[in-house]
Amino acid sequence: ETPDVPGSKHWDHHCVRMANFVELEHERWGRYLFINTHLDHQSPLARLKGAELIGVFIQNSGSPAVLTGDMNADPTSEPVQVYSRYGLHDAGFPYANDSSTFHDFGRRRGAVIDYVFHTEHWQTNSCRIITDKPNGMYPSDHYPVMAELNWRTT
Repeated sequence: ETPDVPGSKHWDHHCVRMANFVELEHERWGRYLFINTHLDHQSPLARLKGAELIGVFIQNSGSPAVLTGDMNADPTSEPVQVYSRYGLHDAGFPYANDSSTFHDFGRRRGAVIDYVFHTEHWQTNSCRIITDKPNGMYPSDHYPVMAELNWRTT
């Protein structure tokens, strides 16, 4: 409700959540936005409203954009689906029943809740969920996700 007030919590948020962005410039492509967020893990309303705020921000910017983050929502959920209404495309991680990005350090089987989205200016060359465990240890309670995006030339 008050995204410009640092530390504000609304919509029954469990904790303060943010979206961080940077405007980058490529010598051939021009300016574009890179945004990373972590939506609330307990409040469905907070997740939905957070996704809508980010979608509006990207749409109003008029800039090409890449959005990454822990959406705390599965691929069929409304917060994830709202991004398409604002012109964002999912990079297309594998959503098979055995796919997961959240695993709680191997203690449970999670779902795909981490994503890479992009505007129509890019196309996905490849994407994957990285399930490596360096030295037999999980680097996080989530598996990293990686997408290689190419600037769309047509």
